[in-house]
Amino acid sequence: MLYHGRPVPDAELHAGTAPSDTVGEPVADITASTGADGIGRIPLATAGLWNVRLWHGAPAGEPDWEVHAATLVFNVAGAGHRH
Repeated sequence: MLYHGRPVPDAELHAGTAPSDTVGEPVADITASTGADGIGRIPLATAGLWNVRLWHGAPAGEPDWEVHAATLVFNVAGAGHRH
């Protein structure tokens, strides 16, 4: 995660799968944090439609804050494919 072009360490990421009739049960939310480089790693152990979400708050002058949100949605192929 970058904010104004700089890495954001310790940003909390949340990820999970969407319910599907063709792929098993949804995965319970997984939580991870970004490292000093702003990169977070989430294990994708299940095929299906995934989403990764994060929020970041930054001071915007007293007493206000800016809150930014991002969501990434993508598909993970079934067994036998390398990711």
